[in-house]
Amino acid sequence: MEQEKREQDAYSILSDHVNAELTEKKSVFLTDAYPVHSEEEASEKIQEVSRKYYDARHHCFAYVLGDHKEIVRQSDNKEPAGTAGRPILSVIQGENLTYVLIVVTRYFGGILLGTGGLVRAYTGSAKAVLHLAKEEGKILTLRHAQKLRIHLPYAQAESLQYDLAQKKIRVLETVYEAEVTIHICVPAEEAKGVILEITQKTSGAAQVVREEEGFFAV
Repeated sequence: MEQEKREQDAYSILSDHVNAELTEKKSVFLTDAYPVHSEEEASEKIQEVSRKYYDARHHCFAYVLGDHKEIVRQSDNKEPAGTAGRPILSVIQGENLTYVLIVVTRYFGGILLGTGGLVRAYTGSAKAVLHLAKEEGKILTLRHAQKLRIHLPYAQAESLQYDLAQKKIRVLETVYEAEVTIHICVPAEEAKGVILEITQKTSGAAQVVREEEGFFAV
């Protein structure tokens, strides 16, 4: 139950386009993964890939959208039912990704792969592009988080900044004006404790204001 709650409070996204290539028994599988934020955008990307590889036999895809991964679509695009779209989707879901589209374009090489071979090829293609995305640092994990704004005197700032660094709390921005303003982002469930700790650490000199709550990198 606790593991399920943690998964619901976090998800991963793709930050940029990634492409990969796989060859299986002379069939070439070209895979494109895109960050997308709506079904309309996903449809546009699918059409874009179809136009780019207009002479290919199949453009199979799957995508997941929504903070809770509530929108799911997949297509075998004339491959045998269940051999393409579903395997691609399973890879996306296995990585806890959302707001992502994967399109796998197949150029037939003249050798039939069979249903098992197709499932392995489409699964392998989706895994390959996401593996590359990880290597390139293009997969980000977002958690249910709270942004906080801290106002405090210069005399307290250096010590607090040291503590934030030691606790690996993400600092978004620091502004030096009449006083120091530090913007931070913490997991939502830890916000109350962080506010209390900052207040105690600065003997009440710091004013902490809750700002936006949502899914952010922390």
